[in-house]
Amino acid sequence: MKLHHIGIDVVDLNKSTEYVQSTYQARFLFEITFGEETIRFFQLNEFMLELIYHPAKEQLSCHVAWQVDSIDRILNHISSEDEKKIEGPYQFENGWTSIFLEVDEELYVEWLEETPLLIDTIETPIPSVMVDSCCRYSLSAGRALDTTSPYSSC
Repeated sequence: MKLHHIGIDVVDLNKSTEYVQSTYQARFLFEITFGEETIRFFQLNEFMLELIYHPAKEQLSCHVAWQVDSIDRILNHISSEDEKKIEGPYQFENGWTSIFLEVDEELYVEWLEETPLLIDTIETPIPSVMVDSCCRYSLSAGRALDTTSPYSSC
């Protein structure tokens, strides 16, 4: 198990994006929409930072995401008491599967399994110049990173 990312709820996604990019030189990786949430991932040295914006959320929270080899193995070791506090598993287009354990209203723990997708399943042609380490998550999401985005530094 290793640290995959830290997720933080934010009030203003654009201001928070500007802050992490200017203060920490975080590289924008990709943005997804999950329900009503808009989520942006950034590369910060050896791990990722996830900024989460939800328009109706009043109580902000954070979480630590651990990358694991098997979500099923984690689920098999969850106590019956904690089982009631599990959200997921969720499947994402980029091959990630994750579950969340609510520790309290302000803190969650996430376990995430990355399943590599085959390049042949990607419909959008990807220029070879785009295929580098900062784009690997965009590749696994099935699309090349939008280099015209104001958040992209790839």
